[in-house]
Amino acid sequence: MKKTIGYLGIIALMAIIGFSMAACDNGTTSSLQGIWTKGSLKMEVSGTNIILKHNATLWYKGTFTNTASTITISITDSTNNAGSSWTPYTETVTFNYTLSSNTLNASGMAGVYADYNGSWTK
Repeated sequence: MKKTIGYLGIIALMAIIGFSMAACDNGTTSSLQGIWTKGSLKMEVSGTNIILKHNATLWYKGTFTNTASTITISITDSTNNAGSSWTPYTETVTFNYTLSSNTLNASGMAGVYADYNGSWTK
């Protein structure tokens, strides 16, 4: 009888730890939701959709996936920097990030995306 109670206790403890780990965000999609700014740049994140703006002008939109340290944006449309209408455009951008409260630090982007490196605030 004591063994059975001991096993039930271990099972209960494992369940608590498992559910706690499942509920932990670890920098995944939900903690990225909202509007992030870095100077004149903006990233608007809603669900797995993302819109990138410069000086309030629409630039790119697409979807993203992430792990606790990497974001991959699949750009699907661009405004060709004019901001007036979307045109199909395909590109994938992957970068590293850390998230601390309302600060996202991005690194590893090059070329036209290099300006997106650095600290973003929500």
